[in-house]
Amino acid sequence: MKQIAILGGGAFGTAMATVCARNGHNVRLWCFEKEVIDAIKNSGINQRYLPDIALPKSISASTDMAEVVQNAEIIIEAVPVPHLRNVILQAKSYVPENMPWVTLSKGIENETLMLPSQIVDDVFDRDVKKAVISGPSFAIELAQEQITGVAVAATDAELQKMVCDTLRNSFLRPYLSDDMIGLQIGGALKNALALGMGLLEGAGYCKNAQALFFDRGLQEMMLCARMMGGKKETLIGLAGVGDLFLTATCTKSRNYQFGMLRGQGAKREAIIEKLGTVPEGLNTLVALEKIITKFDLNIPFLQGVYGMINHDTSPECFFAKIMQMQLKNDVL
Repeated sequence: MKQIAILGGGAFGTAMATVCARNGHNVRLWCFEKEVIDAIKNSGINQRYLPDIALPKSISASTDMAEVVQNAEIIIEAVPVPHLRNVILQAKSYVPENMPWVTLSKGIENETLMLPSQIVDDVFDRDVKKAVISGPSFAIELAQEQITGVAVAATDAELQKMVCDTLRNSFLRPYLSDDMIGLQIGGALKNALALGMGLLEGAGYCKNAQALFFDRGLQEMMLCARMMGGKKETLIGLAGVGDLFLTATCTKSRNYQFGMLRGQGAKREAIIEKLGTVPEGLNTLVALEKIITKFDLNIPFLQGVYGMINHDTSPECFFAKIMQMQLKNDVL
């Protein structure tokens, strides 16, 4: 039994807290919003982010960072990337130097183009002992104990095994990876591609066109992973094809929902208001534009998502440009 601190009381942080608690661990959950903590304390349910899921009584919840991380043996963060640096900074003064971190965040910091694990190192100004978890895992299904698979990479084999042993049970199956960067690139860019897939569905495009978009976008994700220090083969696994299939084809995905509404003609601000949140893919698109420039990448499908989502480029104009491009190999 371990003492686990989970930073981030959103849907996925709460779902991971339920997994750890049901596996017999003591779990403290930190959340910024007092109303979320009050709801958990009063009803045993995170009404805002994970309604109708009764949380194990062994989960304690607090807005007090010091209280949550005190005596923790491992910290799991599930914080949206735009807020991740500030949250780690809050925790820094309470965390001993040898504390292992597990990152669940999926995205790229716009200002620095750092991945979540790199943000952790940057805040602590050293190489932190850490692990990364990524893969196709809707929070609600995980909390409902539906069969789920994820990939786990870590800075050392001992931590990787410890994380897998902590999480593994009858419904959550970890798989081993040696590519921390690739896992995070897949987790981030699949959200951007899901926006485009949803947009094509909302605009009424056929499955042939959607399959073309899915495949070329995946190959561009693989190219980005290689250019940013990961392995393109990692994107064939759970953090790439697996997560992309889940996020880019299902209406449970906020990114896919956003894209569908955009494809139907709704404006960006109105969609955000309707969904009640900013999908992760919108922030990733901003970072992606900078990555394209930094690495001089030719990734027209992923770049096309930016234009269709943010600049009212029509799918017709996008595909007209694609069809006129110079011939290239099927596999990048």
